[in-house]
Amino acid sequence: MPRIALLGCGGFIGSHCLDAFLADPDTFVEGWDWSPAKILSHLAQRNFRFHAGDIYTQPDLADRLAQSDVVISLAAICNPSQYNTRALDVIDSNFIQARG
Repeated sequence: MPRIALLGCGGFIGSHCLDAFLADPDTFVEGWDWSPAKILSHLAQRNFRFHAGDIYTQPDLADRLAQSDVVISLAAICNPSQYNTRALDVIDSNFIQARG
């Protein structure tokens, strides 16, 4: 069974990727996002495990990623209203921390 780690699974692109990945019952997806609002219909699926919160504060993230066959990072601050109000946070999250 392929294992996919999907960072940002509840975002616009991530939620659509999750739909496609979970359509195959032989694929297991472990996903991280701030909110499950866009993916509530998937939370009870046996081939999906959801982790809520900031990916940078998840204590076992590195171990979970190491157990995956594929890691897809779509985690980002993508709310245009925050580009002006939290500009440094956006740069830090979307560019600096993502490089690590």
